[in-house]
Amino acid sequence: MSAPYCRTIAASAGLPVGGKAEGLRRLLELGLPGAAAFVIVGARETLSDELFAEVLQHYEALGAGPVAVRSSALGEDSEDASFAGQYDTLLNVSGAEALRAAIEACLASAHNERATAYREARGEDARGQAAELAMSVVVQRMVDARAAGVLFTADPVSGRRDRLVIDAVEGLGDALVSGLVTPDHAVLDPALHVVAYERAGEDAVLHDDALRTLARHAREAEARVGAPLDLEWAIDQAGEVVFLQARPITHLAADPRALDLMQAPEHFYTKCNIGEMMPGAITPLSRSLTARGIEVGMQRMYVQCGALPAETPEHLYVAVFSGHMFLNLTGVLGISGRVAGSTPDQACLAICGQRVEAAERALPPPASAVVQYRNLLRYAAFILGAGRRVPKLRRCVDDLRALAAGLPRAADARAMWERIDAGLPAWWEAFEHHLACSSPAGAMAPVLLRVTAQNDPPDAQDVARVAELLSGATDVESADIAAGIDRIVDALLDIPSAWERFVLPEPEEALAWLRSPASGLAGERFHTYLERHGHRTVRELELHQRDWADDPLPLIRSMRSAVRARATDTPAASVRTHATPLREREPLSRGLRALVGRAHAAVRLRETTKSLLVKAGQHLKHAYRTLGAALAAEGLLPDDDAVFFLTHQELRRLLGGEAALAPLAVARRKTYAYQMDLVFEEIFVGRPEPVRPVFDAGDGVIMGKPVSVGIARGRARVVRTLEEASAVEAGEILIAPITDVGWTPYFGLLGGLATDVGSAVSHGAVVAREYGVPCIVGTQHGTSMFRTGDRVELDGSTGRLRRLADDE
Repeated sequence: MSAPYCRTIAASAGLPVGGKAEGLRRLLELGLPGAAAFVIVGARETLSDELFAEVLQHYEALGAGPVAVRSSALGEDSEDASFAGQYDTLLNVSGAEALRAAIEACLASAHNERATAYREARGEDARGQAAELAMSVVVQRMVDARAAGVLFTADPVSGRRDRLVIDAVEGLGDALVSGLVTPDHAVLDPALHVVAYERAGEDAVLHDDALRTLARHAREAEARVGAPLDLEWAIDQAGEVVFLQARPITHLAADPRALDLMQAPEHFYTKCNIGEMMPGAITPLSRSLTARGIEVGMQRMYVQCGALPAETPEHLYVAVFSGHMFLNLTGVLGISGRVAGSTPDQACLAICGQRVEAAERALPPPASAVVQYRNLLRYAAFILGAGRRVPKLRRCVDDLRALAAGLPRAADARAMWERIDAGLPAWWEAFEHHLACSSPAGAMAPVLLRVTAQNDPPDAQDVARVAELLSGATDVESADIAAGIDRIVDALLDIPSAWERFVLPEPEEALAWLRSPASGLAGERFHTYLERHGHRTVRELELHQRDWADDPLPLIRSMRSAVRARATDTPAASVRTHATPLREREPLSRGLRALVGRAHAAVRLRETTKSLLVKAGQHLKHAYRTLGAALAAEGLLPDDDAVFFLTHQELRRLLGGEAALAPLAVARRKTYAYQMDLVFEEIFVGRPEPVRPVFDAGDGVIMGKPVSVGIARGRARVVRTLEEASAVEAGEILIAPITDVGWTPYFGLLGGLATDVGSAVSHGAVVAREYGVPCIVGTQHGTSMFRTGDRVELDGSTGRLRRLADDE
């Protein structure tokens, strides 16, 4: 072992100086202004007189004034592990004796309990590592700091590479690092504009000029390194910036915007309609399959109607921002100018439930009358022929079922991927047929509104009238999802031991009992239910989401809530009143009855093909899980779940030897949790920024679109996830971002329903009408303006949701 020695930071290249010293040398290489320093290499806990004499020479070269003494162990401040706070740092050390004591304290911290526990938590041999560890120590000239802090050239929480984050405190930065004070928090964009600044105190620690100076230095350093950096900095009393440390950001999440799809920055985008089909974020695999499937279906529909010349591999109508899908409203509205009988304002009302005049004004001139009427004839034929597509869609389901069943017989993961790839045309075709079969339902609601509206433009009463006309459809596939749960609950209530065997135990035990012969008719009905609806779930076109057949526990929780409410005669948490049905108030003309009949048939068709599309997706999910298991077994992925965090095309590259994609999948999985919580405006221009839901009910009133008439008064239950919905009690008024099929089992408990997003023909509206649950959709901010426990009144005839006064 060589004797310990000292080197200036500039002369330490290639030496085993540890992370912090290497970071200081990196500052010099990057051209960042830094404080002079030297490093002691290979020392043990007690300094020899010879070594300390060398230390004093370097100390005098720094000016023999106050210094900072910092640990610098090998592996510290690396991309894999920061060892933040595990070893000692001593500040404002002055004089020879104090310096010697500080250095020896740093060396001894290699064996402290914090560092030992940290190494053990990382799976290292803590004792062996400590015994072999030769701690280097950095001695750095102290900066008389007016302000100090840390800077990240990427957001360390979200992983966004287009954000630079600065935390700042007055004076030295040790209080910040130790967590003793709350810093000012600034966020800058790539153009070095300050997009957010949160003050911890009355006055800002840093102003814009200082923020931009720090950011400019940091961006230049990041460009030289080619990777995001974590920098410590200070600003001295003269206003000069000094950087104290530079290191990689450890365990940085994947960039949540890396897979964004945007057609044009000047286009309008909306989460309406598509947000009902796929609420929340999608995984990268679903981006390449579900988002692409919707795009393919839309393009083929427009080609067949003459509104689009030819199908293209480019995304024209589906956008993706931070993992969330949106419709390109500008692109979709442009189609209305190529088909007679549809106008941009009507298309806006159909998609968004409101006019978007700025988007309408920005559209190119419409096609000639000849082209529009020719395309109208094509569209009419397209609509009338929609029902003939159902057998074709069933064949797509059969093809994908055969693909999933035969996949385990493939020789290896590469052969599996090739089989899946060859089977994807059936997936694209399934979307084509479902979207075609959904078109009549989408067309009928605006037609009914035009025919029956008593105001121009139509008001909430006109919309409510259409909602009443749409109610009463029979044999709707999705309505049976809730009705089937009721049948099981009826059977459970006839079993004397159901309370002890089903309601009281843990959900897993309740499921095991329901699947046993002891559950009798209830178990038989549950088995039948899963055979018919087991492919359904919340967010069911997300390939990562397990369906009810794979994970029935969400159903168990909803049924337990229903049994509990009915078995104990729990008083309803709301009072529901209904107006006299429209058909009794005013007889319908023969022509209107015919239109209503067609609208009901269109809803049945749409819900039938949606179920078939989800069934196709179930088979594709199983195929990719089989592929994921094979990739994990071959050592290409860390686990089978990681397959969902690469796109279909990236999986091919992974099989081709691009090993860096495996850790990328793990990083994206971490990002996915962040993406799921993001909330965006309903309509926006260009790339959106997430918005923070703010509780501000103002006068306690919010308006939505009435889709199921009736009035409900009672206690609100505000939820954002299906898991939270398991707390719903009988009669409560549910306020949620959106309700897709996965929420249906709870509908039998609800007194009323309000959603941030939705339309008259969305799933939640259809089922609410069949259950007679007053419902409004499109409140936009209902989930942020009310809280669980509020007493509210929901009016399904006017679209109003309001907080009740104490004396109401």
